Amino acid sequence: MGGGLGFLNKKTWHPGRMDNQEKVWKKEEERAKEQSKLEDIRKQIADERQKEELEMIAAAAGHKVYVLLAYSSTLLSSPTFLIVSAGT
Repeated sequence: MGGGLGFLNKKTWHPGRMDNQEKVWKKEEERAKEQSKLEDIRKQIADERQKEELEMIAAAAGHKVYVLLAYSSTLLSSPTFLIVSAGT
């Protein structure tokens, strides 16, 4: 006799099975990618808000505002906004 509970890891729902561990690993990878995308979107929104705030401050001070887009060499990076104001 013997065996004990060794049959459990043959069950489809057992967390020790390789296919179940693979599913968990894939879900964790998907979640990490999603979190990374969300963080990038948050950074982009913060940059846009900062740009708009600087434009409003410059306009309130009576300056003409010119917005220039400067792209970096990498294709994945977001554009950088350079705000140039000309005094009146």
